[in-house]
Amino acid sequence: MKNIALLCILVVLLASCLYSPYADEYITEEPSIEDVVGVYEFDTQTVNHNLDKDKIKSSRPTITIKADKTFELNQMPYFKTSANAEYNYINGISKKGKWAIDWVGSVDYGSSGIKKHWGILLDSVPEENNNAGLLGENKPNGIIFKYGDPDEGSVMIFRKDKN
Repeated sequence: MKNIALLCILVVLLASCLYSPYADEYITEEPSIEDVVGVYEFDTQTVNHNLDKDKIKSSRPTITIKADKTFELNQMPYFKTSANAEYNYINGISKKGKWAIDWVGSVDYGSSGIKKHWGILLDSVPEENNNAGLLGENKPNGIIFKYGDPDEGSVMIFRKDKN
């Protein structure tokens, strides 16, 4: 009986200890302003699978992060939670404002310990989009917006223009 109880507890723990499918890309060392600055272009979204990716890409959504700590959003997809807890595409939003580098979450690497996930805070945008994580190996090459439970992988990703 003791072994069955232990097995049940182990199964519950394993089932609930998932992780974000993008966690291996999270920036865990505080980046410099210079490394964050750039133009980020829409890459993909997994927030609403019924939405045609090409429909979004045709409006050329971008996020421009400037060295003077200002930003510009151009036609960034905006998803709002509906009454049935689904995220629906509302439209593209265009905004200007100020940004700052900040800690936006944590990543547990098991025996390596917990590390901070660095990102950017954006003022003057809807609450669902005011903090975004940074992606990359050593330097930021992407911005990730997470929706709902991070383990579910509902995200919108912008990648840095290499030009």
